[in-house]
Amino acid sequence: MRTDEREVRTPDDVQLTQISDGEWRVSDRRVPWDSPFSLIGFISLNADQHEVLEFGDPMRTFFVGSMAEAESIFAPPAGDFVKRQPTREPRSLDERLERVLPQWARGQLALLHSRG
Repeated sequence: MRTDEREVRTPDDVQLTQISDGEWRVSDRRVPWDSPFSLIGFISLNADQHEVLEFGDPMRTFFVGSMAEAESIFAPPAGDFVKRQPTREPRSLDERLERVLPQWARGQLALLHSRG
């Protein structure tokens, strides 16, 4: 099941699941947990900043100062129409994913790369 991507997520639609000391999986509660479409991004704590990886087309990366700001990227507060500018980084998609995926997915990514 997918949600209509034009529908605006509310804060109640966003679920954070801690996957390590400084990393959280961000899911859409409107989609079943075991569906790949429920995964909408990751948040990583890096020093004094939160790095937000938002899945979409295109995939975007943001650096913000607090967890509340990081969470609001996935569901902006009502009336918040400010366009956020993603941080442009030279890292490839695989490098960004490698940093935020949980351990079980890292093994799958390595397997795919080894197959060529």
